Amino acid sequence: NDGATNGPAPLLVAGHGGAGAEGRINVDGLGVNGSSGGGSLYVTDTANVTEVAIDITGGLGEAEVGGPVVNVVPRTGGNTFGGTIFAAGANSAMQGSNFTDELRDAGLRAPGDLVKMWDLNGAFGGPIKRDRLWFFATTRYQGTQRYVPGMFYNLNAGNPNAWTYEPDLSRQAISDGVWDNTSARVTWQATARNKFNFFWDEQGMCRNCWGGGSATVSPEAQNGSQNINWMRAYQVSYTAPLTSRVLIEAGFGGTGFSYGNPRDGFDRSMVQVQEQAGLIPNLTYRSMFWDQVRSKTPRYRASVSYVTGSHSSKFGFDAVHAISNRNYQRGDGLTYRLNNGVPNRLTMLLNDFTEEAHVRNTAVFAQDRWTLGRFTLQGGIRYEHASSSSPEQTVGPSRFIPT
Repeated sequence: NDGATNGPAPLLVAGHGGAGAEGRINVDGLGVNGSSGGGSLYVTDTANVTEVAIDITGGLGEAEVGGPVVNVVPRTGGNTFGGTIFAAGANSAMQGSNFTDELRDAGLRAPGDLVKMWDLNGAFGGPIKRDRLWFFATTRYQGTQRYVPGMFYNLNAGNPNAWTYEPDLSRQAISDGVWDNTSARVTWQATARNKFNFFWDEQGMCRNCWGGGSATVSPEAQNGSQNINWMRAYQVSYTAPLTSRVLIEAGFGGTGFSYGNPRDGFDRSMVQVQEQAGLIPNLTYRSMFWDQVRSKTPRYRASVSYVTGSHSSKFGFDAVHAISNRNYQRGDGLTYRLNNGVPNRLTMLLNDFTEEAHVRNTAVFAQDRWTLGRFTLQGGIRYEHASSSSPEQTVGPSRFIPT
């Protein structure tokens, strides 16, 4: 999910006409999806991946959804020390241009050229105690800066007495982003048959920290919900092959996210404006909105597998409790709409209130697979109990809701 000049992007997977976020992303069999289900802000560090398994469709009882499931297996240190270092970068001198007079005549005043981008990645692992305890750790720092096509900074930004957008043609808007993560995995071979894995991945992301904007949004009105303070994934897993045919597995883990902040120096009293006409039709400018979000999604799983050369069975359960706490920030609680500078609508907004939601899902499953030559017969059954709730919550007092 590396987006080249756009940087890493939240990974959404779907297949065979299913919903856009129906797929699931797992790390070592445990989901790293956020509280919204299939979507995830989690970014997989490629230096910490030893295997990727993708089930396109036809999942059996252990599958939560009918869509694709991507399972990423982190690397495990061994009895030999080793690692990798990777570095890459580019700037504007290394990029070509297809900005023609035809595009300029069509109204595009400036293209979305690259300013610079970089990616630094290191990984190292080895034994803590030979044949018993190993570690593997990675760190990554990447970023990008690129111009926003056709958008410029607003000369009137921050001026409470100005209600129009005036482009500063000497300062093209820049979309910027910085991502960093550090992960570590410790493997403990407690006995010949009992193995434990401990995994932690701490990440940070800041999109449009000082720049921002789009084709219809001025930089000062950039949505602040993309600024991520931290996001993490954590796991403890256990495996035990009781015999050559029976395997026990169990795990606990989850994800946590904290994102959404105003830009430094943001003036809450500024009213957001949308101009219907003007230089850029339907342009939003003057003030930003953002949601302050805190979420966590702990997960549990356990299973018993019976495997022979041609036959395999699996029985188990999994559970998840998703908790989302979102605080809506709408600047002054007002938006104005103008047409060539003449106001024709105002909108009053609920502002500075919190929405908390809980979703729980518990499932038990059984599945079986027989292979005879080129013929495979498989089937599964799954029972789920899902519930959702929201505790009693309060809106106000605020500007338009005094009580």
